[in-house]
Amino acid sequence: MSSSAEKELFHLVDKQVLYESTSGKISIIFREIKEWANDIGIFREIKEWANDIGEMSQSAALYDLRKNMKRERKAEKVLSTMYEFSDLKLEIPDNYLRSQYFENLAQTAADFCNPEVHMAFLYLFDIQDIGIKQEYIKAYVDEVLNGSKGKQLAYSMLSLCEAFYYEYKIKIPGKKAVQVKESADMLKAYFVKTLPNHYKPNLPDQVAKANYDENQVKKMLITMLQDAAKKAPRSGLFGWIIWKYRRK
Repeated sequence: MSSSAEKELFHLVDKQVLYESTSGKISIIFREIKEWANDIGIFREIKEWANDIGEMSQSAALYDLRKNMKRERKAEKVLSTMYEFSDLKLEIPDNYLRSQYFENLAQTAADFCNPEVHMAFLYLFDIQDIGIKQEYIKAYVDEVLNGSKGKQLAYSMLSLCEAFYYEYKIKIPGKKAVQVKESADMLKAYFVKTLPNHYKPNLPDQVAKANYDENQVKKMLITMLQDAAKKAPRSGLFGWIIWKYRRK
């Protein structure tokens, strides 16, 4: 097999390798892939194959990102891992935002409740298209808020708010301040839009009592929640009709 043909085959295989976070293993989509790729059936061998032919494996990079983020306990450590991945300047994979992998990775980032980690997550991939960027941010915010249970929801909201409130303090390697601000503005816009869907009557009180140093962020979020309360879905058919009417 020629070098160019082997590289073409490698990338064909690499695109079909999906990380399964539940088992920590790699699943191969093609039934006969082991025969086609000299028994390249497990992640370690995919990585070795990439090294042998001087190519970069996207599946290997995604696997390492997930593994390394999961084991870190401090924000500064996980930020280093995320920035290292973003330096690869990979394009966002097809169907990535609908994958279990994305859901698990977003939850791993959300657990830190850290504004810099939130912003770093928005820059994991090299996304040039504004529409795709908006969908990416929307999917991330949804995962963070949907996956936050109990009192963690208040802290998730506070850290997301801090990310766009103090965006000028956050430095993303390789990105200009204006680029970070653009992402922060998108983050804020969607956060405000979706906040009514996550509103709970006890949230303002939880935010007020939260052990969170940034009082300005707390005040801002409480104001947002007060506004969201007016737009939040109501229980019962009559409440649902009123809510739909107010959204028009």
